[in-house]
Amino acid sequence: MNIGKLLLLFIFTFNIISCSVISNELANNKIDTKNLNKIDIKWQKDYLYSNPENSFMPGIDNNIIFTSDYKGNLYRIDETDGSIILKYQLNKNLSSGTAVSSSKIFVTSTDGYLLAVDRGSGKLIWQAQLPTISIEPPQAYNNSVLVKTNDDQLLAYDVDSGQLLWVYQGQTPSLTLRIFNSFQVIGPQVVLFGQAGGKLALLNLSTGLVIWDNYITIPKGATDLDKLTDVSGRPVLNQKETCVATYNGKISCIDILSDNILWSMDFSTIYGISIDENNLFAINTDGVVYCFNSLNGKVLWRNESFKDKDLNSPIVLNDLILIIDDDGNVFGLRKTDGKIISYAKSTLKDGVSYIPINNSIILQSVSGTLAIIT
Repeated sequence: MNIGKLLLLFIFTFNIISCSVISNELANNKIDTKNLNKIDIKWQKDYLYSNPENSFMPGIDNNIIFTSDYKGNLYRIDETDGSIILKYQLNKNLSSGTAVSSSKIFVTSTDGYLLAVDRGSGKLIWQAQLPTISIEPPQAYNNSVLVKTNDDQLLAYDVDSGQLLWVYQGQTPSLTLRIFNSFQVIGPQVVLFGQAGGKLALLNLSTGLVIWDNYITIPKGATDLDKLTDVSGRPVLNQKETCVATYNGKISCIDILSDNILWSMDFSTIYGISIDENNLFAINTDGVVYCFNSLNGKVLWRNESFKDKDLNSPIVLNDLILIIDDDGNVFGLRKTDGKIISYAKSTLKDGVSYIPINNSIILQSVSGTLAIIT
């Protein structure tokens, strides 16, 4: 299992879910790609420095891509062809990035600072010292920029001054995963925060006050290892419901207004989940891809073709689910039945972060590749 995406603070053995196979296209651990349609990689560029962890995410504004890398380089990139418009260099190694406001780029440094950089000149505008290092990309919305630190604090800063607006302290069990994507700003008023110990909270974006918090799964067992049930990816939103998954626990969808759990089932994953209008897509810790009905949790299909492979979060792209392994193989699964119908070889290796743009996906890999798939 690739620990570049989720570094465990202790060595443990995965608990897996057994399942009957509906779609199994694996032969000798290799997938035959000869007769598959070609996935369109619009462009891919390998000019970024490789990053030690999967904690760098690109941002976009007005068709300009903004991103950064471990060596302190910040980039403005043309979305149409991947050419570099401007490149800035900070005299710091970075631990995560990149969030974008109307005038600034936000990244975090390996010495524990949140940095605000002028997106026109590359000049450092302000820096705020964090309680501990952050390995999760910050998020900016309106007048706030949010950052999560390794001690499970979520902090909000004023985008213009760097003034600390509020702090929410999550629970910190003695044994946790290192999660690279655990919170999501979902509008002008609220933010969802997935925490260690299997808890999900809805916070007021302006004040940090708790609107509700709920356990997705209750830690069980005699040891800290048994009780390791962290929310393992960014919560996703579909209309009035939010869905989230945990390691060694459950996958659940919750009514965001009332915090009532709509459905929940045993599931274990170290990957994020994806959702469309009707379906939820997830990969368990054994590499089995699942499609659930997001309204009731019914399993619609599953695919074991990627069993025991090092994978990334499932990505919804039009009528496909993209599955990318750590060797840069990109597979397109048909959303209706999970059958592999398309393929491309890329240099997106060792883990990817991504954001949607129109009918495309912008991806950044740990190995230093930036790409768009359409």
